[in-house]
Amino acid sequence: MSHRKTVDDVWDLIELADDPGKCWIYRGRPTTRGYGQISISGKRIAAHRAAYESQYGPIADGLVVDHQCHNIDPCEGECRHRLCCNPMHLQPVTGLQNIRNSSRHCGSRTHCLRGHEYNESNTRLYRGKRYCRTCYW
Repeated sequence: MSHRKTVDDVWDLIELADDPGKCWIYRGRPTTRGYGQISISGKRIAAHRAAYESQYGPIADGLVVDHQCHNIDPCEGECRHRLCCNPMHLQPVTGLQNIRNSSRHCGSRTHCLRGHEYNESNTRLYRGKRYCRTCYW
């Protein structure tokens, strides 16, 4: 993790591609989950969030930053999209929408195994997974 003062400092650690449509890869040390991370005035922040905020401003409360490049180009094996910091590939969405966009974690399912709909009121997110509130809580 790299120590910086502002979100704009994240660009020192990103390899920009010649083609703006390609992924811009974070070159610092990734987290155990494969994401870039920087420290801004002692607070840890994901590198892709810092890149998005640097270009577009603050992300609204309750939203996460979804890698649209991953939704278009699913990975086989090691995922490089988690290191992408190209603001054109990033979009703020709800946590539930981010999971639904994921092909890897059955994110496209609209209902749990017992048939209850995954929606904002019936879905609980815990450690990156979604759970049906009717079945589990």
